[in-house]
Amino acid sequence: AGWGEGGPETILTAVDVSDPLGALVPGAEVKVAGLVRDRWALDLDAATGTFRAVVQNGWNAGATLFVLDWAEPGAASPRSDLAIDVPEAVTAARFDGRRVYVVTALAVDPLWVIDVSDPSAPFFAGHLEMEGQLDYVEPRGDRLLALHADRDGSL
Repeated sequence: AGWGEGGPETILTAVDVSDPLGALVPGAEVKVAGLVRDRWALDLDAATGTFRAVVQNGWNAGATLFVLDWAEPGAASPRSDLAIDVPEAVTAARFDGRRVYVVTALAVDPLWVIDVSDPSAPFFAGHLEMEGQLDYVEPRGDRLLALHADRDGSL
């Protein structure tokens, strides 16, 4: 991740680790606009052969979900993207099969639910607004476990 001519950018690189003796082989690289906040914002979905990434577009500039066809380490191509156009920063992201949970924050946190059951056409399935900020989201069956702080900093 770093800063390019157009602003923040991240280079995603596949590494083939299939060699039984442990040789690592660099694979395809894809550059996306924006910065990945943490490891939870990245996901390889083996069932669909897609790699998904939630990137922050800049400081309080929203986010973008990128979906790439990346079934094999040596070949990757963009499949779709979905912009979360809000004047907020990403505070948490998590993947759970066909769903993506993204939290953005300024003073009120929206929790966005994105349906990626068709990787070519992700869409917003719903959202919830709450006071404070979510910093971590973990799917647990039909519930979400989340760490939350109120505006005054209390948990």
